[in-house]
Amino acid sequence: MWVNEDSRQGYCERCVDYSGSLGEEVIAKCFVTKTVLKPFTGRADDYGFWEKLPDAFAYPLQPNGLFVITVLTGLAMVSAVAEGAAFYALLGLLSFGLFLFGSLITKRVAEGDEIMPALSQISQVDARFGAMFWVIPIVMIASIVGASYFELFSVAVLLFLLCSALYPCLAILLLVHEDPSGISASSVGDLLKQVGWEYGLLAIFTLSLVSGAFGFYSMLINEVPLTVLATLMAATTCYLSIVLFFAFGAAVNDWQSLIGYESSAFRARSRKRQAIDPIEAGVMVFVKEGLFEEARKLLTKAVKTNSNDIRKHELLHKLLLAQDDQETLFDHGEVYLNALERMGDDARLYFVYRTLEKIKPGYVPDEPGIRLVLAEQSYQRKNYQEVMDYLNKFHERYPNYPRIPDAYLLVAMSLKCLPGQEAKAQIFVKYIQKKFPTYTGMDRVNALAAKG
Repeated sequence: MWVNEDSRQGYCERCVDYSGSLGEEVIAKCFVTKTVLKPFTGRADDYGFWEKLPDAFAYPLQPNGLFVITVLTGLAMVSAVAEGAAFYALLGLLSFGLFLFGSLITKRVAEGDEIMPALSQISQVDARFGAMFWVIPIVMIASIVGASYFELFSVAVLLFLLCSALYPCLAILLLVHEDPSGISASSVGDLLKQVGWEYGLLAIFTLSLVSGAFGFYSMLINEVPLTVLATLMAATTCYLSIVLFFAFGAAVNDWQSLIGYESSAFRARSRKRQAIDPIEAGVMVFVKEGLFEEARKLLTKAVKTNSNDIRKHELLHKLLLAQDDQETLFDHGEVYLNALERMGDDARLYFVYRTLEKIKPGYVPDEPGIRLVLAEQSYQRKNYQEVMDYLNKFHERYPNYPRIPDAYLLVAMSLKCLPGQEAKAQIFVKYIQKKFPTYTGMDRVNALAAKG
C-alpha cells in the first residue's frame, strides 16, 4: 500500500512504479501522475515504543520459546559441572547458540512474522549473524569475571555498557545491509541520524534489561551454589534475550521506511511490480479515479501502436462493454478478432464474436481465417448447423484461400453428424479428393469416404 502524503490518497501495489533501493528512503511513483509516493507503514512514534513491550515480553512464552528456554537451561546445568576454563567455554558456546537463534527471531519479526520459530529452524540462519555477534556475550561474561576477580570494575562496566548499547544498532544494520562489510562507523552514524531519538528508547530498554540481569548475577555469584546460579542465569538470560531480539526486529519493522530495510516478501512484491506494464497500471489508476475516457484513450493508442497486444485489446474490450458504447465496441471488436486470429487464440475469438453478434445479429466476419476458426469452435461445441453457415460456398468466396480442404473436411464431418446428410457429406469428400489430391489430411478424408 502506497500513499500520497499531500492528498492522503492510497495506491495499491500494481499502480506504482517502484524506485527505492536498499539504503535509501523507500519511495515509488504513480505510473500516471509521477507523484512521489511513500509506503503506508507504521512508525515507532505512531503507536509508542512502550506500547509494543507487552508483545515483546509475551513472545518467549509461546510453546517454541518455552522449549528453547528449557533446552538451553538444561545445557547450562550440564556445563555447571565443568570447572574453570571449561565452564566459561561452554557458557560462551551456549551464548553463541542463543545469539544465532536470536538472529533468526530478529529477522522473522522484522518481516512481520511474530510466530516464534522452532529450534530446529536455526539452520536457516546465515552463520554470519552469529559469527559477527558471538563476541558480544563473551565480552559481557568477561566483564563480569573481570569485575569479580581482577577488580577491573570500571573497565568491565565500560565494555559491558558499550556492547549492550551497540548490539541493537549492529543487528539492525546487518539486516539492512545484509553484508557485514557494509557496516562502518559512518553507517552507524547514518542509522542514528535517520532514526533519531527513537533509537535511544531501544538502547535504554536494552541496557536496562541486560544491566539489571547481569547486576543481579554478580550479586549472587558468591552467594549461591554454582549449579543453581548457572540454571538461574541460563533461564533468565534466555528469556530476556528473546525479548530483546523481538524488540530489535519490531524496531526494524517499524523503521523500514526510514532505514531502507526491505523484507523478502517486500522484495518479492517489488520484482512483481517491476514486471507490470506501465500502460496497464496507468489504465488501472484512471479507472480507479473514474477517468474512463482517459483510460480509453490510453488503451486505444496502445492497440494502434501494437495491434497484436491481446492484453490491451482485452482491457479495451471490457472497458467499452462497461461503458455500453456499442458502436465503438463493434468497430474495435473487428480489429480484436483479427488480432486473435493472428495470435491463434481461437476460444477467445469465438466468445468475442458472440459479443459482436449480439450487437449486430447475423453478423459474420469477411476474413476467411476467422470464419474457419468460428466453424472449428462451433464443431467442437456440436453446433453443426453453424459450421454450414460459416463455410457456405467457401471456395466461391475465397478461391485462393489455402485452407479450403480443411474447411470442406469440417463441413463433411458436420454433415455426417446431422441426420439424413450422409450423401451430401460424400459430395464434399469427393470434392476434396478431386481438387486437392496432395492435401496433407487426405487420410482423414479417405477414412470418411470409407464410412460411406
